Amino acid sequence: YSAPWLDEVISALKQFTDAGCQVYFLAGNRDFALGQKFLKKFNGILLSDVETLSIASLKIRLEHGDLLCTDDVSYQKFRKVIRNPLLLGLLKKTPLSFRQKLASGFRKKSREANQVKSYEVMDVNQDAVKVALSNADLLIHGHTHRPKIHDVHGKPRIVLGDWREHEAQILEISENTAVSGCALKTWRY
Repeated sequence: YSAPWLDEVISALKQFTDAGCQVYFLAGNRDFALGQKFLKKFNGILLSDVETLSIASLKIRLEHGDLLCTDDVSYQKFRKVIRNPLLLGLLKKTPLSFRQKLASGFRKKSREANQVKSYEVMDVNQDAVKVALSNADLLIHGHTHRPKIHDVHGKPRIVLGDWREHEAQILEISENTAVSGCALKTWRY
């Protein structure tokens, strides 16, 4: 699949990686079907659902965050079905117009279902967070779209915001950054 807006993004990412930087991709709700074949266009690397990174002496757990929302049983069931490799393989063989229509229908149903779900059901389960942090110093995730740095028994859980047109919340971590120095910043472009 190719489109002018996508070609522009691929070109920019290719320039970025050609300059010696690396792009890592962690799939979310709407882009989980992208695979290494697509990322190869700009030398990106596909990450698994849960990754552990080491920066300086920090052990960081990175994930999309939807797997932490264990109380949202209907979403977890849907996720299991839609991410089945056999189903994904079949869907990739269908026309793009069909996939776009299907995705639009899923988004509509999701919005409708979320209107009647409680905040607690759609947020992370605290026991799942504790398990996720049991072997990490820091947990970074998105999915809930409620950016904030939480303290979980002395360990930070950083929730990233979503990307908006011309604005995103980002988290910058370097080898010189202590956990206490982590901050979410708004980036405008």
